[in-house]
Amino acid sequence: MENQDKPLVSVIIPAYNAQAFIAKTLESVIAQTYPNLEILVVDDGSQDLTPQIVQNYIEQDSRIHLFRQSNAGVAAARNLGIQKSQGEFIAPLDSDDIWYPTNIEKQVHCILSSKQDVGVIYSWSIDIDEFGQPTGNTRASMLQGRVFNILLLHDFLANASCTLIRCSCLEDVGGYSCE
Repeated sequence: MENQDKPLVSVIIPAYNAQAFIAKTLESVIAQTYPNLEILVVDDGSQDLTPQIVQNYIEQDSRIHLFRQSNAGVAAARNLGIQKSQGEFIAPLDSDDIWYPTNIEKQVHCILSSKQDVGVIYSWSIDIDEFGQPTGNTRASMLQGRVFNILLLHDFLANASCTLIRCSCLEDVGGYSCE
């Protein structure tokens, strides 16, 4: 499939004082084997070098875009990224998280192989320390199908960075709650 035949995935990265990790995060996105990406970093009022670091990456990769807002929290930053996005799918990624290179490729394959009413898919995740070394904590779930009620009672996803979400579903629910 050519790039134009593959759905656009919008990677949304909220960032607040993320200078210690944002470069590694961006490098993990740039290294994805799935090519049809736009990368939206929303600086949430950082008072460190986060925007300058992102700007350096923008000069190297035209898929990266930086938006800035006063500090309003991670949900508001994600919502701004979603508003500015063009993708059919949203891939949230926290500014201190990284992905394996095939993450988006596998997730897109999974969601495209699913029924149209599937709104979110997720992958397992491994906790790492500040040096990128596994801590031994793994978030793994075998739950499938209609998992909404279970998710309300038990957050088996563990973090937003392991999900791929249909943009239409986020629009239907009004985005992330800022409360």
